[in-house]
Amino acid sequence: MKTLRLLAHPKIAFFVVPFLMIVLVAGTIAQRFVGLYEAQKHFFFSFVVWLGPLPLPGTLSLLALLLASLLCKFIFFSPWQWRRAGVHLAHLGVLILLFGGLITLIDKQESNLILFEKQTGSATLDANDNKTEYTLPFAVTLVKFTKTLYPGTDKAKAYSSDVVVKDGAVSWPAHIAMNEPLRYKGYTLFQSSFIKTTNGKEATVLTVVKNRGWLFPYLGTIVLSFGLLLHCLRREKRA
Repeated sequence: MKTLRLLAHPKIAFFVVPFLMIVLVAGTIAQRFVGLYEAQKHFFFSFVVWLGPLPLPGTLSLLALLLASLLCKFIFFSPWQWRRAGVHLAHLGVLILLFGGLITLIDKQESNLILFEKQTGSATLDANDNKTEYTLPFAVTLVKFTKTLYPGTDKAKAYSSDVVVKDGAVSWPAHIAMNEPLRYKGYTLFQSSFIKTTNGKEATVLTVVKNRGWLFPYLGTIVLSFGLLLHCLRREKRA
């Protein structure tokens, strides 16, 4: 019980939330320089963030600790009374949001879609072993790949892909850039890199992430909003 009380202590959230905000701000700033996909990979999808040679807890570690602390507080040390129903629902909504975030970060399916201009594809290769193949429920055609170089160098500063997405009989154009992913049917397509063949042809590399926890933010937000509304109504009634 002493361990549970320690885990449920408000000081954990007091220290974790500011540190989490620092990591989120650092990752947001990094998007400008390395793109959205790389920033998410190093700051938001990691247990450890390296500040030079110094290891710091990453978003996964911080979310797991915060979720464990709030869950412990919610189950073991919350006064279960009807007059606090709104507070309990709001607390539950936050837990659903955190749990959904962890599910998304830990259980994500990541693969690569490689396309040359005018090529259509829906088959992706696992980003870790390049052997497992997944099939998207829609097809993507690369219309044009564009890259911008740093002045006086051959190093790419930014790159983007103009594509056409086709789902059955319906198709529409979309633009995918380093900080502008495409989201559709629980999949997110990031402009992660490109490859150049020996004959000079360039192909875009789109990293495809399947988000199995996409429903949790909606559910958590609804529960949280209803809890806050109920809490405000009860306070107004007592007044």
